[in-house]
Parts: sequence; structure tokens; C-alpha cells
Amino acid sequence: MRNTNSLSSTRVCYEDLDVSIIEFTECKENLPDSALYPKKSMHCELVFVKRGRMVYYLDNKTQILNTGDFLFIPKGANRHAYSDNKSYLHSYIMALNYRLKDGTSTDLPLQTLFNVKQNIFLEELYEKLARLWREKSKGYRLLSRAIALQIFHELIFRTENPSITEGESKRIDIIKDYINRNFNRDISVEEVADLLNLNPNYVGSYFKKKTGYTLRQYANSVRIKEAKNLLSTGKYSVSGVAEHCGYQDIYYFSKVFKQFEGVPPSAFIK
Repeated sequence: MRNTNSLSSTRVCYEDLDVSIIEFTECKENLPDSALYPKKSMHCELVFVKRGRMVYYLDNKTQILNTGDFLFIPKGANRHAYSDNKSYLHSYIMALNYRLKDGTSTDLPLQTLFNVKQNIFLEELYEKLARLWREKSKGYRLLSRAIALQIFHELIFRTENPSITEGESKRIDIIKDYINRNFNRDISVEEVADLLNLNPNYVGSYFKKKTGYTLRQYANSVRIKEAKNLLSTGKYSVSGVAEHCGYQDIYYFSKVFKQFEGVPPSAFIK
């Protein structure tokens, strides 16, 4: 994990962390005026570059963000940004306030600039947030807080568990690639273990320890992402998509889909 300029060297207990989103902006191609012009940040900001490249000037220091990078901007920092017009940019800017249970706002154990590599759960969470803020239906701010906490849990977990060696990273990539290619059928832990010539019990706990989620959770996330893409075309029925994605029981498919997206599959049919 690449990181620079630690905000705090003090280890923080974040179990009672509370986060409130003030504003959430999804940026495709163009950055909002609020980010382009030099000004002091009124709130903390978390910037995530899903695709592309952008540059931030933060308290007279240059921060270059590429695909997968996060930038945590503390309250009161002087900042402005510009994007690389030569490449497509897809990013998210979250303005937020946070505090701990005792009411303090002790620095979070996050670096200023960091990258957690490809993380399908984080991308899914950001897609949910973007949809909530586009629609702004009743209760969207409450749901946004819940998702923001999930995002910070994932980021802090990754920050506090960075010691994955190159060999371990390759092993994780092999497992993920295998699931990505076989998402439309049930994959057992034993099958994955045979692939790596390892003990099944070890593989399951190893994957959870290194990624923060189980093999089943990862497989379901891949399936649901594929299901969303198919449903949004308007060409397929819910039952047809469920079967294509490896779910024989449409009711179970709907249950898992709602756990990930907060809405039933039918909500994605155009």
C-alpha cells in the first residue's frame, strides 16, 4: 500500500466512530468548481479516484492521485485540484464531519494519500452513495451515514493491516481471478484449496484475514455486480439474471441483492 504524510502517529480506537456526510459529489470528466478553486476546507474531505488521474495542491504540497487512490483532507486545509484532461476521470468527493464517542475529533489512523488496490466492496459502497445522493429520497442522509461507516471500516482495516507480501498478494489475486471467472456456479472452499494445494480450513481463514471478507461474501459481490449490469440493460428478467449469476433460488437471490444494494433487483430494471 502506497502512503505519504501521515496525519497522526497515534493509534486511535475507532469502534465508536460517528460520521456525517455534509456533501457528496460524483465527478465524471469534470471536477466541481468547489474543488477547482483555492480555498480552505470547511470540513474534512475524502477523495477517491475510481478511474483516471488528478492533482491536488494541499497546504502547498502536491498530491498526485491515480486510479484507486484516496486523499484524506483535514478540516482547515488549503486545497485546490485539477484533472488530467488527457484521461477520463471518474472520482468521488465526500465532505464530512466525524467524532468519537467522547465527542472529540482525534485524527483518524489514515494517511493523507493512500491506495488500497482494487476493492470491489469499496466501489460498490461508493456506487450506493452516488445513487442515494442523486435521488435524495427520504432518509438518504441516514443511509449515507451507515455506508460512510462501512467505507471507513474498510479503509482503516486496510491501513492497519498493510503487511501483505508480494507472494501473499499474488495468492489472493489467484483466488479472486478464479472466482471472477466462475461466479455463475457454486465454488467450494475445497475447490479453491485444491487450486492452491492448501488446506481448506487455512484457505478460508487466510482469505478472510487478508481481505476482510469471506470467500462467499466476495463471490456474492461479484455475482451482484454482474446482476446489476444485466438488469440495467432492461433486456433480462430477474429470474433469468438470477440463474445466469448462479442463484437457483430467486428468493435467495433477491435477499442477497437487497443486502448489497438496499433495494430489490426489480429496482434496477429500466
